[in-house]
Amino acid sequence: MTKRSARPFSGTGRDWLAGVFAAACAAAAFLGAALLYANGQQQKENERLALFWNRYASMYYEMNGGWSGLAERLAADWNRYGGDGEAVAVWAAGAAEPVAAAGDRRTAARSGGKPVLADGRIVGHTRAAAHTGRLLDGSEPALALVVAGLTFSGWLAADNRRRRRLQRPLDRLAGRVMRLAETRYDVGSEAALRPRPRSSSAHGEGAYGGAHGEGAAGAPGRWPSAAHSAIRRDVSQVAEAEAALDRLEERLRRLETVRRTMVADIAHELRTPIAVMRAQLDHALQSGDSLPPAKIATLHDEAYRMSKLVRDLQELALADSGRLPLEMDWFSLSDMLASIVETLGAAAETDGVAVRLDCPGPVQIYADRIRIQQVFVNLLGNAIRHGRTEVAVTAGIRDGEIEVAIADDGIGIEEEELPRLFDRFYRGGASVAASGGAGDMPSGDAFGGGAAGPDSRKAGGLGLGLAIAKEYVTAHGGTIAVSSRWGEGTVFTVRLPVMTPV
Repeated sequence: MTKRSARPFSGTGRDWLAGVFAAACAAAAFLGAALLYANGQQQKENERLALFWNRYASMYYEMNGGWSGLAERLAADWNRYGGDGEAVAVWAAGAAEPVAAAGDRRTAARSGGKPVLADGRIVGHTRAAAHTGRLLDGSEPALALVVAGLTFSGWLAADNRRRRRLQRPLDRLAGRVMRLAETRYDVGSEAALRPRPRSSSAHGEGAYGGAHGEGAAGAPGRWPSAAHSAIRRDVSQVAEAEAALDRLEERLRRLETVRRTMVADIAHELRTPIAVMRAQLDHALQSGDSLPPAKIATLHDEAYRMSKLVRDLQELALADSGRLPLEMDWFSLSDMLASIVETLGAAAETDGVAVRLDCPGPVQIYADRIRIQQVFVNLLGNAIRHGRTEVAVTAGIRDGEIEVAIADDGIGIEEEELPRLFDRFYRGGASVAASGGAGDMPSGDAFGGGAAGPDSRKAGGLGLGLAIAKEYVTAHGGTIAVSSRWGEGTVFTVRLPVMTPV
């Protein structure tokens, strides 16, 4: 799965409304703060004016001994000390009307009165205030719009960062699910476990609904292109995650089925030899007679089958856990193939099958000699067993790798059986049984003894041979593949890496 980069903001309508609400709140808060500041400044100015004109009235009374002539003097001094929008009024003690006033009386009347003191007694009071009309001028609303815009941009940026922080773990989780869903397991039916193609509901009219699916890409007038692309990405992510979960669910179901089948197969394979051995031993114990050599040989064969099954399962378990021991060494693969062909070919000639080796030059390989030998003994034994007249073994270096192909002219394997041929415990249909495609793996000493064990020429088996061969090849960093045409024959191809001697 390709790693997605962080996507730009593509929020829903609710996210945009939240951003607009935050911007409106920020603008309102700014205007409120501006009003409070302007009101505070107005109160400070009123207090300054009240103190100034109260001191003016007090000094006039002390200097003149009364309020006579204050109106004329205040009118003259107002031009020097008064300002636009300001007002002042002076009342004598107990008088209902001011003895002197300047500016707007109504403005002055709205302010609080301050007593005029002279010689320690109250001789009147003054009121002074400034009237500016509006507390805010035209700059504050403009600044409020700027604050709203900055808040909205900051909201979008913060929301985008939040989405990205949340998206990263979701992407990692989706990636793990998809990788798990795409992983192939050699246990069970690999054809059934292969990732399925996405359904039309993931991409197409099922994902977007009719004209808003793939066909809508050519109609940019329906939605804005950016919003359309964002919605397509969101739906695509959801569809991919759902498809991956579907594949994972199917794989787990298949693996559970394989597990149950495997347990049943192993129990069946063990039950038969154990039953045979127990029956013969019980009969010998009851009769008191010693077992004849023929029956001892039968018991030996059954014990061999059980030990072989246990050994094969142990090898698979080690391979699964990555702990398959390999005793690596340099040896001649061409000499090994020649020895295998010579040994197995001699027995094949009695059945009318000719085995031919084509290896133009020496091929050296760094590998586990015993396990590589088991692989080719298994493949060549299957080919000889089911070839009609000829089996061809070719070896050489191609495209920087060692390639060994074993081809027979048997009846072949049907195409639908090929993907599952290397599955464990898969014995397939009649074509696989006829071609020996899923035969069991010979033991480590099978080649030295010239046979693959007591049941080496029996058809069928547990279906572990090719699975083990594949694990051995994979453990060496190689690959194994099969191709076949029904009625014409089968070709197994093993490719192993070429390593340079140290």
